[in-house]
Amino acid sequence: MEGYSIKINHKKSGLSINCILEITVTNENYKSFQVKIQSMPKIEFCYRIAGKACYIAKLKAVSLEEVEEFINALMPFACTVTHIIFSEVKIDHSNKSVLNQDI
Repeated sequence: MEGYSIKINHKKSGLSINCILEITVTNENYKSFQVKIQSMPKIEFCYRIAGKACYIAKLKAVSLEEVEEFINALMPFACTVTHIIFSEVKIDHSNKSVLNQDI
């Protein structure tokens, strides 16, 4: 066993707006950006990626105003492209053998 997890119903907690953010760090402010994003509790994940952007992150917010405040807080460190999530396609691999499937 490697651990336990809890699934939180964010809609019931009031965090009903979900966004994926493409984040491009400006002026090589990587360390400052990392410190800032680590201090933001409504970020679900933040990954360093290859491609046009430097990072991709998921934000859970109460309102679009809160999304805007978040983006404004990152402006000294980075530029963002924001994608509002409308719905999720559930993927269940629990009953499938990945090795025996065609891609």
